[in-house]
Amino acid sequence: MKKIITDVDGVLLDWNTKFNEWMQDEGFAIQSPDNYAVNLRYDINREQAEGLIKDFNESTWISHLDYLRDAKEGVQKLVDNGFKIDICTAVGTNEYTQETRNRHLGYCFGKKTFDKMHYVTGNGPKDHILEQYDGTGLYWLEDKPENAVTGLKFGLKPILISHPWNTWFHHPEVARADNWKKVCEIILDE
Repeated sequence: MKKIITDVDGVLLDWNTKFNEWMQDEGFAIQSPDNYAVNLRYDINREQAEGLIKDFNESTWISHLDYLRDAKEGVQKLVDNGFKIDICTAVGTNEYTQETRNRHLGYCFGKKTFDKMHYVTGNGPKDHILEQYDGTGLYWLEDKPENAVTGLKFGLKPILISHPWNTWFHHPEVARADNWKKVCEIILDE
């Protein structure tokens, strides 16, 4: 089966840049720019951070995320090589947010690019989604190390998209890619 599973934010789309712009508009200043955790990045408590992430994800800003690096070209290359792409994203379970996300992904990458769309609560676990792919040996693209490792439990082949917040992470069974050119090399050269 020519298919991959991918996260969206930090893999296909650049969530962090727009979120940081939105936070600045909301009056927050970045304290630790290379931190993945929003509460640590902005020196706020975890509950407040979760509420702000939810507010951002349910706002119109979510439909204005730019491509992450060379994602548009990389996705197109995989599609041209016959791949189907399933999504597993933690943008939340609000139906309007999901509809907005689907529309934006279709606009950015083409309406027929994505096969299945799986949504979990904001920053929630993805185990129950990845379990559906148990034993398939599909590639699983992520930017959060914990989620990449979760894919290993189900026989997936994780590729971690490099960001400043995950440079510390190393695992012998998790490939790393700085960009989609490298993602395509890993997948197509197999």
